[in-house]
Amino acid sequence: MPEPDAPPPAAETAEFPLSTPSRYRAGFVFRVALLASAVFMSVALVFSALVWWRLGDFVAARTDQEIEQEVIEQRANFAAGGVERVAEQARVLEDSGERARLLIQLRERDGTLIAGPRLNFGSPPPPGWSEAAARPPWAHGRIPFRILTARLPDGRRLVVARDVREDRNIVAALSRDVMLGGLLAAALSLAAGWFVSRRIARRLAAVNTAVVQVMEGDLSGRLPLSGSGDELDRLLRLINAMLERLESLMVGLRRVSDDIAHDLRTPLTRLRQRTEAALERPRDQTLDRKEFEGIALEADTILETFAALLRIGQVEAGARMAAFQRFDLSAALAETCDTYEPILADAGGLLETRIAPGLELFGDRLLVEQCVVNLFENALRHGGPSPHVELSAHRRDGVVEVVVRDHGPGIPREELSRVFERFYRLDRSRSSHGSGLGLSLAAAVMRLHGGRIMLDNAQPGLQAVLTFPAARQ
Repeated sequence: MPEPDAPPPAAETAEFPLSTPSRYRAGFVFRVALLASAVFMSVALVFSALVWWRLGDFVAARTDQEIEQEVIEQRANFAAGGVERVAEQARVLEDSGERARLLIQLRERDGTLIAGPRLNFGSPPPPGWSEAAARPPWAHGRIPFRILTARLPDGRRLVVARDVREDRNIVAALSRDVMLGGLLAAALSLAAGWFVSRRIARRLAAVNTAVVQVMEGDLSGRLPLSGSGDELDRLLRLINAMLERLESLMVGLRRVSDDIAHDLRTPLTRLRQRTEAALERPRDQTLDRKEFEGIALEADTILETFAALLRIGQVEAGARMAAFQRFDLSAALAETCDTYEPILADAGGLLETRIAPGLELFGDRLLVEQCVVNLFENALRHGGPSPHVELSAHRRDGVVEVVVRDHGPGIPREELSRVFERFYRLDRSRSSHGSGLGLSLAAAVMRLHGGRIMLDNAQPGLQAVLTFPAARQ
């Protein structure tokens, strides 16, 4: 077990130490960039080998075609002028010396040379295609030749040999250029991969800093966006939305906790004092019953306040959005009015309604009904001895408006903006029953539904206008 006074272990946090090359090389981003560069280099090398192979085939095919064409021409010469004509062509090419790329030999059936240069093949070329190095009289060394030995109609052999030094030099030069281009492209890809990985690593380092800030309790921190709109930006935008949601939840929780700690302290203290006073005085059944009924009423008020605070916290945190669905607002308002019409009649009042049919909303029906109920309760409590309440609902310009109006004294204009604060009550209302949370809950419900609530003095009375976005048809 650790010592009682031992300091708690430090929280582990991920870091991106860009200034440490060894740790940078071990980073995931750099490994990905290196892998991408290796793949690109492999592709470049394979492409170079393919180009070299295809280029060699092309040059060889062109050479063979040239030799075959020469064989066809010499057979035509033989048909036109016999052996003398072919021998003459062989001498012409021989006299061209080093400039001649094609050489012709005329040989007997046994391979003995009749006409043409002595190329010193070592042995007569076999019939068909072959390759051999030879040393013409004008050359200082042996030269590679591509050779085709064909049979003439009289049985003699026609040997056509082509110097392939230039072809091989072309293939070698092009292959070298392609290889150098591939290596250059691979080097550029490695440099580009390094640059991109450094850029991503810097962005991740900034994200790491912001995440550490959030882990340390500062929920106002947000992950930085580059503004490029790439996949990483979209991911970070979603994370920021999650952080905003988390911050709103924590703020709501802190607010509810503060409200419970501060605003329930006075009624709880008063409840304790009344209980202690009842316990200290001599027992009297009538007085005790009256006192305990008052204590029970005080406890009910505290429980109602506590429940209202929790509901406001849930609404402001958006916890009730999971219950959103399309519902018939007209029917919901009619049911609420049916409930309160006899209550107002018993109080000597009147309820007038004008509800357009077919109004629909997308939201939480119970919360919307609670919002309207709170307005009815305010109208009952502050509408005078014979409360007269009017409710109308209609659709206009893509929104649904619900208007609740009473004929009471209204609210002083300087206090209209404060009645939505929690536990705020007008001076004339402090002696009446209530917690001062009804309008706070109504405002939270409207914000949850993307709407708004507005209060105004109707002279006489107070008018509350609830504006909801209408459900899409």
